[in-house]
Amino acid sequence: KSPLKETRLGPLQPEHCHEMVSYILDSPLSQTGELSVFIANLSEGNPLFVSEILSYLNNENLMYPDENRHWQWDINKIRQSNMPPTVVALFSSKIKKLPAAAIELLEYCACMGNRFSPTEISMVKEISLLNVFETLKPALAQGLLMESKDDLQFVHDRVQEAVLSAIDTQRRRRIHWTIGTHLLSGMPEGADPERVDSMFNIFSMTAHLNLGKPAALELKMAYRLSDINYHAGNKALDALATEAANEYFRLARELLPPDCWEAQYEKTFKIYQKSAKTELMCGRYNNSEQLLDCLLGNAKTDLDKAECLAEQT
Repeated sequence: KSPLKETRLGPLQPEHCHEMVSYILDSPLSQTGELSVFIANLSEGNPLFVSEILSYLNNENLMYPDENRHWQWDINKIRQSNMPPTVVALFSSKIKKLPAAAIELLEYCACMGNRFSPTEISMVKEISLLNVFETLKPALAQGLLMESKDDLQFVHDRVQEAVLSAIDTQRRRRIHWTIGTHLLSGMPEGADPERVDSMFNIFSMTAHLNLGKPAALELKMAYRLSDINYHAGNKALDALATEAANEYFRLARELLPPDCWEAQYEKTFKIYQKSAKTELMCGRYNNSEQLLDCLLGNAKTDLDKAECLAEQT
């Protein structure tokens, strides 16, 4: 057997885009030159977008077949039209024509990621799986979504971007919080997030909760979210993702309520200790030193003070 070879597919070159446009329209290269230049610039050389732009031009009657079934167009009319100036805007205009229920569900899908589970969506939205597919049927018919094994995914990340760009900041936060709290509800309270079943993706859950957390958190939830970020930091550190781990520990530290040293001393000490360690590993020596000084100032036992001094050394 021959060894596997990886082939990287880059954007189409202008001449290849020209050939593609000519082939799709069944028109000579000499007639499609200006149109292909316009499409190449707008499509960024992506063949999927080339087809999408041609479809848009046809739907908007900016292209039409003559009596001999040859495609006709006026490039100046196309340039002067209200055609969306970017691919994201093009997909946005397509999405806006979908039913309101489909758009709302697509917003949840986009917040869950480029690829998502219909079953997870049905549980988050508390609707049946059949209802999910029925609601998303127009988006599937328009080619905005495609099936991938047991999941659905956006046909391109620019489609997901188009959906996300239409969601206002506050609504987007609420959606992420809804998804995050749903994932959190599947994890028994008090369970170690690092040791729960593999069905619980701690990074996904933590990301949604961090993106959606309200400005004011209840005391209990603030401690729980801080703890989740701490465990996510440990998982990231185990995977040698130091910068990511440092960010999780920073968030864990910032989420701690003002009374943390008195109410949750051991957890607070561990969070500050790990945060000081990863700040040092990331080369932020001053930040690490400040955190260690804070640890020393709040250490309650000689052993804890000794650990801080060892870290400083």
